[in-house]
Amino acid sequence: MLSKNSPASPPPHQRRKQRGRRRLAEAAVRLASQYGFANVTVEQIADAADYSASTFFRHFKTKEDAVFFDVADQYQSLRSVLEHEGDDRPAWDRVREVILDSVAYWADDNSGFAVTRTALFLKETLLYKRYLEISAEYESIMAGIFAEERGVDANEDFYSRVLAGAIVGAFRTSFHVWSRNGGSLPEHLSRGLNLIEAGLQPHRR
Repeated sequence: MLSKNSPASPPPHQRRKQRGRRRLAEAAVRLASQYGFANVTVEQIADAADYSASTFFRHFKTKEDAVFFDVADQYQSLRSVLEHEGDDRPAWDRVREVILDSVAYWADDNSGFAVTRTALFLKETLLYKRYLEISAEYESIMAGIFAEERGVDANEDFYSRVLAGAIVGAFRTSFHVWSRNGGSLPEHLSRGLNLIEAGLQPHRR
């Protein structure tokens, strides 16, 4: 879920770093899809990407992080919403734009990498656990954004926490629907956000 608002032309050393992280991520996803994530070692991933294990650990702390190689940039894109000088739109509109950009980036990959890694983290226990940790971080950042707009403490503001949690739930549902049924990931998420914005009405007998 990397935002399309990332810098268009990073410096050469940054581009090399990004290419290296992507190659390691592709190797991790490819091998894990073939043999199971738990059965693949860091050394095998690094070798498949033509790197050493020490290089792998310069890029990632854990094997799981390789699959979610672009998450740090996504966090930064979301945190940038807090620095909204000159943007007077409500926090909801700014958050919505960033996260829809993020899933558009995630899904915009003709190689099939996005589909494969989504299916992988949804079925592999260790990767799904890491995904939930990432989701919790997203929820915390978004709650902070909504609380900042309201002038309250995010740790104490029930509204901000519930709204952020609902968005994370829409993310999770969108990934599941996209993985099972295809279609457009951004459209699935947009539908979920529309439901939140409209206010879900529980069905009662």
